[in-house]
Amino acid sequence: MAENKNNNQIDPEVAIENALSKWEQFIEKNGKNLLMALLAVVAAVAAFFAYQNLYKQPLENQAADAMFAAQKEFQQDSLNNALNGQNNNLGFIQITQDFEGTPQANLANHYAGICLLQMGEYQKAIDKLSLYKKTNNTLGDIIYAQNLGLTADAYAQLKNLDKALELYKNAANVTNNVATTPTYNHKAAVILCEQGKYDEAVVVFQLVKKQFPNSIEARDVDKFIEMAVQKAK
Repeated sequence: MAENKNNNQIDPEVAIENALSKWEQFIEKNGKNLLMALLAVVAAVAAFFAYQNLYKQPLENQAADAMFAAQKEFQQDSLNNALNGQNNNLGFIQITQDFEGTPQANLANHYAGICLLQMGEYQKAIDKLSLYKKTNNTLGDIIYAQNLGLTADAYAQLKNLDKALELYKNAANVTNNVATTPTYNHKAAVILCEQGKYDEAVVVFQLVKKQFPNSIEARDVDKFIEMAVQKAK
């Protein structure tokens, strides 16, 4: 039955046949283009998995091995070896270049900045620390806070107190934890004292005491508060 004349509705079977016929015509007309598009998708997926398994993962494994050796030198306070490498071991500088784009190279920028800071190369430390990119996890927050704080240390050594203060405040506010927040709030308060802003310093010192009373920075913070109060008079 092609059509129900009583209600003028198309028979479902006929509708399906018409749709299939149109689809067959579409395939016949555009089949080559569809095939090429499908092959392009397959090629893209294959390239992605090849990159992940044949290039990226082995590269990251090599970078991890190089970082292990450099970090070992760093932990032994062999800063020059950690930074520039020794014998067949790469240093943090070379790791950032040879393994660019890997998480290890990103972290190597952070380590290189620490080495340069401790070696008194303050501007170079700032340049390296600025290359570190924050990762979105708890550990990443802590490292990023430390990164900003270390950059502030370098600016403080260069007597750029305004920039140091800005970065200490930013470092303290990246994540609220005992490892970084009281440290960088305390350093910010010290900078405020150096700038003669004793009233502001008192507020920040008191924040350290209130938020993290068991932190190392809070142990003698009352002395700093008393000093700042006396200076503010």
